[in-house]
Amino acid sequence: YYAVSGEKPPYETLANNWRGFSGMRDAFEKRDRLVEITAEINAGIERAKANPYAWIEFQSKLPEFDFSSGTYPLEKVLGPRTYITPSGDGFSGYPVMFVQRDTFAEFRPESDTRARELEALISDGMRQHLVRVYGKVEAAENRDGRPTVMLSPTKVSVVQPERWDIKNPQKLFEIVAQ
Repeated sequence: YYAVSGEKPPYETLANNWRGFSGMRDAFEKRDRLVEITAEINAGIERAKANPYAWIEFQSKLPEFDFSSGTYPLEKVLGPRTYITPSGDGFSGYPVMFVQRDTFAEFRPESDTRARELEALISDGMRQHLVRVYGKVEAAENRDGRPTVMLSPTKVSVVQPERWDIKNPQKLFEIVAQ
């Protein structure tokens, strides 16, 4: 967030996320540790400035196949009003909002047979699947009072873990920007 927003990081607030920092009682130890953490934060910001590409993985309910268009509409999964927090709890980390690109608005299977196979796989497990979005961080904004990272997708993979075993995922489909 701070790499693209230009805002000064609230170092002490961020340091509270480091193990043991918030519980430190000795003021001098805490100050010294804050100096170390500040250097780590600044190094992370510099790395993010040098490489603005990131990825995020989250679980999402996939829509049903739209017979009228012959596609899986992905607007509710990857649309510009979709907010994802990296932790998945809705509170930790910076929310990510997708800068929608037409490429990712829908997925069109290459044939009716493939659409039928996909629907059988997608409908298993109450339509919940892992979505991996790779993209470029385009901006950072304050949305609804929360710092939000704006991510422009470059590749999206939808994965169904084998028997919901996260270590053996089965890729359902992938969309790559042209």
